[in-house]
Amino acid sequence: MEVALHHRRRWLRSFVTLVVVQALTFVLLVQGMLPVARADAGPEWSTACTNGQLALAPILDRDRANDDSKLTYKPNSSGIRVPVVMVHGWTGSSVHDDSMKGTFSHTVDLTQLRENTQPSIRTLIGNIQEIPGTVAYTFDYYDKSALWVTDPSIGPALATALKCLSEKSGQKPIVVAHSMGGLATREALQTDPSLVGALSQVITFGTPNTGSDIAAYIKSSDPKVLLTRSPGYSMIAAVVNSITSACTEASKSLDSSTCAGLTNGLRAFGGSGAAGLATGSSQLSALLKWPSTLPVHALAGDVKFNARYGSILGLPLSEFPSSGGDLIVPTSSATAGSTTKDIATCKVSLNVAQQSGETVAEKLHLISTDEAGRSILEGTSIPCFHANLMRVQQLANSMLGYINDDVQSRFVGTETIKINPWNDTGGPKIASSLTGGDCIAGSVANRADTFRCFSGNGVYDPCIAKPGSHDTFACLGSSPSSWVLLNGIHEDPAGPRTTDPNRAPFYMELANGMKCHLSIGGGPRTPPGYDFWSGACTNDGSSYPYVLWSNSPNIAKFGNIVYEGKSPRGYWQVAVGTEGSTPQLVEVLRAYR
Repeated sequence: MEVALHHRRRWLRSFVTLVVVQALTFVLLVQGMLPVARADAGPEWSTACTNGQLALAPILDRDRANDDSKLTYKPNSSGIRVPVVMVHGWTGSSVHDDSMKGTFSHTVDLTQLRENTQPSIRTLIGNIQEIPGTVAYTFDYYDKSALWVTDPSIGPALATALKCLSEKSGQKPIVVAHSMGGLATREALQTDPSLVGALSQVITFGTPNTGSDIAAYIKSSDPKVLLTRSPGYSMIAAVVNSITSACTEASKSLDSSTCAGLTNGLRAFGGSGAAGLATGSSQLSALLKWPSTLPVHALAGDVKFNARYGSILGLPLSEFPSSGGDLIVPTSSATAGSTTKDIATCKVSLNVAQQSGETVAEKLHLISTDEAGRSILEGTSIPCFHANLMRVQQLANSMLGYINDDVQSRFVGTETIKINPWNDTGGPKIASSLTGGDCIAGSVANRADTFRCFSGNGVYDPCIAKPGSHDTFACLGSSPSSWVLLNGIHEDPAGPRTTDPNRAPFYMELANGMKCHLSIGGGPRTPPGYDFWSGACTNDGSSYPYVLWSNSPNIAKFGNIVYEGKSPRGYWQVAVGTEGSTPQLVEVLRAYR
């Protein structure tokens, strides 16, 4: 790595001189005391995992829906809510409040293009909150963010938060990380390997997966590298080293009062975090690489230098690389190990004369605005700059697309339930009791422990014997929470006691509110396209005017009743309709078998 730096020293010394001061004073601004975030209603589990670091992101009053109504957390079309966790980088903060100082709290107001664009009216987090089915969280480790990601307050704490959200929500969380936040996520995966299967995807903005060359150049102790430093840069390095030596306590805790008048970048530069971010560092080498089974979407900036003649600070422009990454992290590092990559490109002119000529040509409409390069003097205001990536429309739209596609593709599907009233606390919920009768094998239920029973003029099915008894049964009543108790019953031991995997659910709750019971025997006339009736459905619990229809085996399954693959939400469906009407396919929310 040191040899590689030696070869790149000529352009690095001038490049660093241009950007290091701006980088340290812009991307690493003092966050200060941020206002306390307001709470917003989310799902029941939304605060089950929150603590001093993980917070449910509030919905800011300034973030409005497209129709100007207030945003609210709402489920997707299947009733699902997915945690989306925002993780900041070195010396940053994820706190989301009206100050809009958090890493993800800016509006999306920049673009790699400069013509015909319209900035977003919402913050980046607000745009996430606008997606149905998302629940946005911020993970904050600002106080310890000058340290390396192995610190208990960073990677390990993030692992705990992600595992808790996965368990409480029943969904795989999505992680959105900036810069060192992506490395913190890798450390979380290393801390708890089970998270590899518990996360849905990771989206990174400018994460230095293989390090930052500039950080390595600044931190290098290689004599060959030191000899390449210009007097101006050496002076900057000396000042930085002097400050970092005096601010050791601040690098351990940014909340300390040490060197409080300086930017966080200078206060933190002596910490383990800055050392770990350098290309070729031992800390990076020890960090888990992105697992191949976990989708990682890398969003990066790439400054393209388009002036190839002249010089700057005595360095021939021909020795500058054609790509400067995001001026902090090389594009190759930001996209290393990723599944996909989205790159925002910004053309920058290093030659002042060429920049002036392009400006004139633009004014004369000889070239478009986007054909003219930006001035290098824009420095940290360039959209593709490391700290600005979350504000770039093209990258933000890619992030929102990944999140939306993920969340909207999730569905609950039909819930299948096996019930036994005798296992319920306090026994079955009895609606009525009868005495005397007979029970035989041959129940409509898909179970070996169920019977069909007769008592008085009634037929009850399915019925389940009380454990250890052959004369007491609980039979399904109007619903799985209402049972008929039969006492003094004669059980006929004859008949098979097997389970047929193709038998239909004996009771179903449908998406339109209907409840359906499976039945056998004679029934109403079948409509065209259907073979026979299989049960009755009610929408009021008292009358059963709706019929459950069966079709041929090559179309439906489970007793030729259940249709799979037709619902866009992944639910089973059944054909329901009154006698003489055309049956309609209705989704099955819960099926009791």
